[in-house]
Amino acid sequence: MLPKNGRRGRAKLERALSRSNETLASLPELVEMYIYAKQAEGTAKGTLTNKRLAVNKFLQFVEDNGHQDVSLRALSVQTVREFISYLRYNHVKHENNQFVDDDYKTAGLSPSTVNTHLKHLRDFFNFLKSEKYTDDNPFHAVKLVKEPVDAVEALTMDEIKRLVRIPDTKRFAGFRDYVLIVLLLDTGLRISEALALTADDIDFKTQNITVKAENAKSGKFRFVPFSPKTGRLLKELIAEVKEIDCVYLFCTVYGNPLEREIFRKRLKRYAEEAGITRKVSPHVLRHSFATQYLLNNGDVMSLQKILGHSSISMVRRYVQMTDADISKTHAKFSPIQNIRV
Repeated sequence: MLPKNGRRGRAKLERALSRSNETLASLPELVEMYIYAKQAEGTAKGTLTNKRLAVNKFLQFVEDNGHQDVSLRALSVQTVREFISYLRYNHVKHENNQFVDDDYKTAGLSPSTVNTHLKHLRDFFNFLKSEKYTDDNPFHAVKLVKEPVDAVEALTMDEIKRLVRIPDTKRFAGFRDYVLIVLLLDTGLRISEALALTADDIDFKTQNITVKAENAKSGKFRFVPFSPKTGRLLKELIAEVKEIDCVYLFCTVYGNPLEREIFRKRLKRYAEEAGITRKVSPHVLRHSFATQYLLNNGDVMSLQKILGHSSISMVRRYVQMTDADISKTHAKFSPIQNIRV
């Protein structure tokens, strides 16, 4: 149970933490205090979930590796490095998720995912330090893992055409999946943002989607445009969802919100049926949107706003043009093509 707000409650907890027999048993309530603080700052729901998962994963690692009696102030840089090694080489992704295929339950996280964990934990210990619950932040002495510069490969137009033909649109679930695939390819929305949409978030007059701040990874609301073709599909889906009486735009036939892992699994099956051999995920669809947007003369600045990134450098990581794409673009825009030589 959390201590009462105010000086007396906080002082009581701080005195407890300063005792010589302080153990990890006192940390769960600190995690809750940290989450409440971030919630008060307006951090997005998805980010709050990820922060909680990262901190709990670290605490579980510490406990599982014989450090139950290590005090909060005594957690060392060496423990952090051991945790990084565990994440990179031993942690099994989606280990306890029954909706994820065994093919995806591989050992070791990507460098970018490891770095996301480290950033969340660094922020957690910064909070503890600022609130006087610890004297040091062991994560400050550890560098982020070096990330490869290769971007995720996007789908080709041929693969996109094959993919969207697969869902059975005569059935509700198939039509729902079809609309979601089209929406992700047309807007570049994150899967978490798309699954949180309601009919009220769709403005058919301006052809814009409102991504609420609480659903955005950045914690900032934004408008995302959609095409007339997508608009027609969204209207049809909204009409069908009303009969199911579901709050969200994407839901099951029983009226429950569609879970992202269930959609990932269905998307993987669609890709296999379409003869696409590479891994296809909702994020690959986001990459595909970004790549095609630029190949069709979209500019980086507007793409940044659509994707909801705070910097251009983040946008660049989404885009990887093949040699054939570069040659085609050069042939179209080279100044020499427009003069007689």
